[in-house]
Amino acid sequence: MVVAGPAAAVSSASGTLSGFSITLYDLDPSDGISPELTFTNEGSGSIAQVYSSSESDYDGVSQPGNFVPTSAMSMLGFGEASASTDATSANTAGSVSGPGYGGYGAFYAAAYGVSSNFTLTAWTGMKLTATFEGTASTGPAGDYTEYASAQGSLGTSIYVDGGSEQHYSYRYASAN
Repeated sequence: MVVAGPAAAVSSASGTLSGFSITLYDLDPSDGISPELTFTNEGSGSIAQVYSSSESDYDGVSQPGNFVPTSAMSMLGFGEASASTDATSANTAGSVSGPGYGGYGAFYAAAYGVSSNFTLTAWTGMKLTATFEGTASTGPAGDYTEYASAQGSLGTSIYVDGGSEQHYSYRYASAN
């Protein structure tokens, strides 16, 4: 998943998560079971929103399948946000150029290239890798009221009898 936002006046952020790969390892070669990964409930999605205290524009879409094309776009007079997925990446971007009605303007954009349940064969190890590129910038307010951030994350939650494991990696770009 890659996320950009929120941001205040004269702020922008963008993020791209690409190069997603999965490597399987046979943790017990003598058991005769080959490493195998099976996805179920696959999905991709994009969300974009621009908002202030008195107005909001939202667009969101989800599709079955991993890394299938999705896109969302949101725009108001003071800002815009976009998100998309395709066969190789998840992308977000947004900016606000001034406050909306109510004294602030903000955006949020998220793209989910892979959102799935999965099963692994017994004694199979799995390594997930991806590349994150993010940018964030703000104007010269000098009072820390303006901020922008882009975040890329990659993670798994593994549920087994009697418990679970969670493994996550996050990368950020931020400015204020």
